[in-house]
Amino acid sequence: MNATYISANSFSVPSDKTLEFVTGRRVKCDCGVDGIMYTDVVSATYSAVTTVVIDENSLTSNLVTVLYGVVEPGPNGSLPNHDHSITEGMGGEVSLLHLSDTPTTYSGTEDMYLRSTGSGTEWATISGGVDTFLDLNDTPSTYSGTTGAMLVSNGSSTEFTQEGVWLGGSGVPTGAVGNVGNYYLAETPEEVYKKNRPVIVYLTARSVILDMADNYGQEWYMSIRRVEFKLDGTLLDVNGTIGATAYDTTNYDGRFLAMHAFDVSLPKTGSWSDQAWLSGYERDTNQRLICVFDSLQNFDEIVITNGHSSGTNTDTGVTNIKIHMSTDAITSTVYNQAITNSTLLFDGVLDEHVASDVVDDQIIDIDDALAAVSDDTGWDRVMLSASSAGLLDLTDTPTTYSGAEGKYLRATASGTEWADVSANLVDLNDTPSTYDDGKILMSTSSGTEWGTPEITTVTGTILYGTGNPPDPVDFVDGTLFFKYVN
Repeated sequence: MNATYISANSFSVPSDKTLEFVTGRRVKCDCGVDGIMYTDVVSATYSAVTTVVIDENSLTSNLVTVLYGVVEPGPNGSLPNHDHSITEGMGGEVSLLHLSDTPTTYSGTEDMYLRSTGSGTEWATISGGVDTFLDLNDTPSTYSGTTGAMLVSNGSSTEFTQEGVWLGGSGVPTGAVGNVGNYYLAETPEEVYKKNRPVIVYLTARSVILDMADNYGQEWYMSIRRVEFKLDGTLLDVNGTIGATAYDTTNYDGRFLAMHAFDVSLPKTGSWSDQAWLSGYERDTNQRLICVFDSLQNFDEIVITNGHSSGTNTDTGVTNIKIHMSTDAITSTVYNQAITNSTLLFDGVLDEHVASDVVDDQIIDIDDALAAVSDDTGWDRVMLSASSAGLLDLTDTPTTYSGAEGKYLRATASGTEWADVSANLVDLNDTPSTYDDGKILMSTSSGTEWGTPEITTVTGTILYGTGNPPDPVDFVDGTLFFKYVN
């Protein structure tokens, strides 16, 4: 029928043809000298003429006529039967290697199994035909150099190790020769040290108090550009998501408030006006600066940027300083006044800021304070078997070898157990425990099961290749055939 070009993806035809140009129907568009284009209908609406939108953008203004497909099954329709027989247009026979998300070859896959990968399938070895531990997937490939080692998970497989992972701290029990998790092995095989308390690797405070004795020689002012707190490398958002109030002995004026020293949203370079704390005039010694958090905060690092303004006035920066923390809200700004429930974090000298307008951070050494609250000496000596410290004497392992011949040590949610790993399919974990004639192995959400595939047949069509037809369900040369039986 005649058609009128509207745009690269639309045209119109006379009268109401919305029932003919239904969504998804194939359309042949004759664009004259620009050629023939085949496309699908997206939508059709009628108002004086029928406007049709297509899923291509290649119509040209030379559009002359359009034809719509005959939407019915059969070899003459635009949607013929597609039953994967050998008849022309039927798609051909489908075998395992022609399915999507399956391997493309059988070469080199003898004795392997088809395994799901999460996005498809692959050929995989599951200890088929072998009986040794080192033939299993995700285990070490050799025993060489592993005498006395233990098998541990590394997150993606397993490996032999002489030591476990120490959780932190430096207080190793006397006589310890190696650690495994929270346990330390002793020099004698009958003993093991068990860590009886967790390692604390951060400080907890409501207030942080800086008592600053003097500066780098400037006779009028003392200055701190920034004091920051971090936990495991992450900056605490003081005066942002973490509320706080700051106090000082003196400040120059409203442009140099105490909170400017703790507000992490302010820059650490450029002019110090409204960006830093500055003491009152001729108050260049014996100043106190306090940050009181709205609630207790954890941190393991303090970073200080000493006083400067665009890289100048660095001699106003603090020299000798004591830093305390307290679990109380400390508001007294009297220099060196006693602090309740406090811990001394640092007593030393800050470096003068470099004479350049750059970020010159100093990480404050608070390791002694961290070590003081890290209970590295909290160890209990646990006596094991008087005769040996073998596998069965360790915690969270089986208590006997009896009946475990040929089994392997397998992790459970709370310890370990002896488990079977066999060369037979039905002995593997997450597989059926018996065989079921004529069914195929199918994946479930937690393992596998024997199942029957859903088969769709087409009336009157024989699904088989050349030669004699196979049985209704049969395998021929690695290809699964089905046929419809009247």
